[in-house]
Amino acid sequence: MNQLDPKIRTYLEEIKRKPERVFDLERKIRESVATWLIGLDTPIQVLARTVFTSIPYIDKISGINRLGQPQVLFSSGTGMGKTAMAQSLALSLDAKSTRIQGEPTLMPYDITGSERLVETLEGKRLVVFEPGPIFAHVVLFDEASRAHPKGKAAIMEGGEELSVTCKKDFICEDGITERTLPLFPLSGRYDDFDSPRFFMVLFTQNPIEEEDAAYPDPKGQVDRITLRIPLNYPGRNVEKQIKACNVVGKKITPVSDLYEILACAQYIYDNIRESENASAYRSDLINNTRPEEVQGSPGFVEYVKKHVLKGVSPRAHFHLEGMARTWAFFSGDSLIKPEHVKAVAPLVLTHRVFLTPAVLYSKTPEAVFEEILQNTPMPRWE
Repeated sequence: MNQLDPKIRTYLEEIKRKPERVFDLERKIRESVATWLIGLDTPIQVLARTVFTSIPYIDKISGINRLGQPQVLFSSGTGMGKTAMAQSLALSLDAKSTRIQGEPTLMPYDITGSERLVETLEGKRLVVFEPGPIFAHVVLFDEASRAHPKGKAAIMEGGEELSVTCKKDFICEDGITERTLPLFPLSGRYDDFDSPRFFMVLFTQNPIEEEDAAYPDPKGQVDRITLRIPLNYPGRNVEKQIKACNVVGKKITPVSDLYEILACAQYIYDNIRESENASAYRSDLINNTRPEEVQGSPGFVEYVKKHVLKGVSPRAHFHLEGMARTWAFFSGDSLIKPEHVKAVAPLVLTHRVFLTPAVLYSKTPEAVFEEILQNTPMPRWE
């Protein structure tokens, strides 16, 4: 977030004078997202805090390393509220949102947009770019595992670099030929600067249908997703409240705008530092997911080598640190401690651990990572 937008800077000055404003806003987002959802308090809390998290990314157009938003994967069976949660979040933030249905025929230009021939009032014919559904603030990518890898790659590029690469060269109105376009402005025009630089992709995945999916998730693409939020059954007592009269007629109204959200995220990034203990613990935890680098008791080392095919990449350090920073802030701490890293580690790292074929159908990544978490000593905080 170098060269802050004046609107963000104005909000930031107000937040500096009254930091509790961020806590109040997080609570309002949780309450707003829960309007249509029952029994999903924990996933909603995680999603609300994710909005305030900053992750570094490389802006290949400007050549600057900036701060951007995390990408989120919802994983659960059908009918658990994944789509409703994504739509509720977009409405709460007053964000432009789009939905992309994952399917085998999905190609990059279905996501990024394409060129078309138009005729101006002067009678000139021009090739102009028509933005695709990725040009939005919050993109819901439904049933991601059913999408063709080419189409999914276009989504991943947007999340990783906040830009898209067109199928062909894009000829601007001034005659200059471009190939890479920024996601912002949302109109796809270089001369339109009327939109906050906020971009989140919310992927949904139904594990029950993984074997029937058109394509398996490429490991390199999954690694770009910041965190995975599992949605579990709400419980027998809570499910009694799931009835039409509790949701029909209820409307979600925006509780904030994206400029304020970006200012809150910047404030958290500027004011929460990481302790040496937390940094060491983060490194130990990530290294212990790798069969080549795991350390510990002989039994634990053997366990990881037997169960893990491929561990977590160095990229995950940025994602784990970012989520731990947000967790520390909302815990009332000014430093990231090992306990904050441990709290968010299952969300950030589990989907990045790939199991060996021998245990793939007898163990889950969650169970294997829990073993790694329990066998990686957490430094004592003093």
